[in-house]
Amino acid sequence: MTRNKGLGLIALSIIISCLLALSVDINKYELGAIYNMFIPPIIGIGTIILFLIANPITKQLKTQLIILIICFSINVYTGLVYHFEINLFPFVKT
Repeated sequence: MTRNKGLGLIALSIIISCLLALSVDINKYELGAIYNMFIPPIIGIGTIILFLIANPITKQLKTQLIILIICFSINVYTGLVYHFEINLFPFVKT
C-alpha cells in the first residue's frame, strides 16, 4: 500500500465524516452544530498525522493496512456518532 493511496482513502473518510456530521437537523440541535462542523476535520487531521507517523515505521504491508483501516474507521465512526446524535464514547454529550 503506497502512502498516496492511504492518504487518499483517509481523505475520503474525512469527507464522508464531515458530510454525515453536517447532515443533522440544525434547527433542533443549534448549539451542538458547531461541534458537528469542527470536530470531524480535527479528528481527521489527527488520523492523517497518525498514519503519516506509523506508515514509515512499519514496513509490513499487513500492518500498514490495519493502521489504514483503523484510521478510516475512526473518521467514519465520528461522522456516524454526530449524524445519529448517539451518546457513544468518546463523544458523550454533557
